Amino acid sequence: AVAFAGGIVLALGMLGFAGFTFTLGDAADHLTPDAAQALNALNSDFFLPLAAGLGTLMIATGISSIRSRVFPAWLGWLAVLIGIAAITPAGFFGFLAFGLWTIAASIVMWRAGSAGAAAPPSAV
Repeated sequence: AVAFAGGIVLALGMLGFAGFTFTLGDAADHLTPDAAQALNALNSDFFLPLAAGLGTLMIATGISSIRSRVFPAWLGWLAVLIGIAAITPAGFFGFLAFGLWTIAASIVMWRAGSAGAAAPPSAV
């Protein structure tokens, strides 16, 4: 539940960034310079929902996967490390590492799913 809540906060933060960027690009002709400057400042500094959401998501996922052995231990510890990095000044690199972690977790899940499905049926 904690990881899910972190994912929701992360998604809302990403949508906020996308909304500010879209507004700056779409309504640039209709904005006053002060309004454009305010939107630009929000777009540049609206990283707290991203950092809080990513940190919560990754730390909770890492702890739960280490305790339950759903993922290999190295993947769980890497998630905790990425979650900690997300809430430090190195948050940008934590966000990049999150993408790589997602790819690695997807490969682990795919291999686990295909290993169970690869067993041939027994002849009756």
